Amino acid sequence: MNKIIKTLCVCLLAALMLVGCGGGKDSDDTTTVNTNTDSVPPYDENAEITIEYDGESTSGSAYAELVISGTYRTSKTIKITVPENQHFLAVSISKGVLDESIVYLEDGVFTYKIPDFSRSYPPKLKQSGNTISARIPTVSELESTHNIALNTSDLLKSQGVYPHASTTNTNNDDAEWMARNIIDGFTQNNAHGEYPYQSWGPKDSVSRKDNIKIDFGHDVNVEELVLYIRADFPHDGYWNSCTLRFSDGSTQKIQISGTGKAQTIAIEGGKTTSSLTFTEFIKAPDSQGQWCAWIELQVNGSEIMTQ
Repeated sequence: MNKIIKTLCVCLLAALMLVGCGGGKDSDDTTTVNTNTDSVPPYDENAEITIEYDGESTSGSAYAELVISGTYRTSKTIKITVPENQHFLAVSISKGVLDESIVYLEDGVFTYKIPDFSRSYPPKLKQSGNTISARIPTVSELESTHNIALNTSDLLKSQGVYPHASTTNTNNDDAEWMARNIIDGFTQNNAHGEYPYQSWGPKDSVSRKDNIKIDFGHDVNVEELVLYIRADFPHDGYWNSCTLRFSDGSTQKIQISGTGKAQTIAIEGGKTTSSLTFTEFIKAPDSQGQWCAWIELQVNGSEIMTQ
């Protein structure tokens, strides 16, 4: 009897050790089913979009639009939210008036504090009936070549929404001379001043250290630039060269002509960068006017998809 009891105890102990060490088929099956709950969801082209403005709101899958019942009110805020992992949004704060822009969101939220729509904006923005439109861009759209600098809703103090333009030199800090004007989609350049001729217009004295920068908020592929200088001759002069600095510190010398036509500038071998900074502006010796300015800078390239 004692021998039988000892045998049973040894078998029981062996079984307990087997379970504790994770042995057996059932234990193996359980291990294989475990998933990583911290993984980031994939990009969703049908993600939910919510638009809010001054007590009004709407939502939609992949696309949403909100018609403003009255007029835009200065200092009120448009808020558009998408799932946190989405990052990209195609948006216009006035459908049919301002071009739709693909923007990059740091945290899945687009915010736009209504400015005083004067001097550098279409008059329609001050009227009633504006429509906010927002959609989720497709992956193929993001990865194809397009103007990755365009942002018709850029603001002087934009936060978390890119592309964003900034500068160390603006004449009188007036709206019609702000850095944002070179990525707003308007290219008329045979005059200067208020809409539709708003430009990046620095003071007549520009130091070698002054710059204008376009920040994309993430890495992008840049293939070429298309530049429209302000060509209100003989009021305007022009810079015939400047230095382009990429986010990794590398540079490329840019040559510029004194023409009102679009100027295409190839990026040597293409470039992956998160920003473009233009500096070391040199005024052309034969420049007619006192003022040098840029109307629009298009950046042809593609987005780099990240989760």
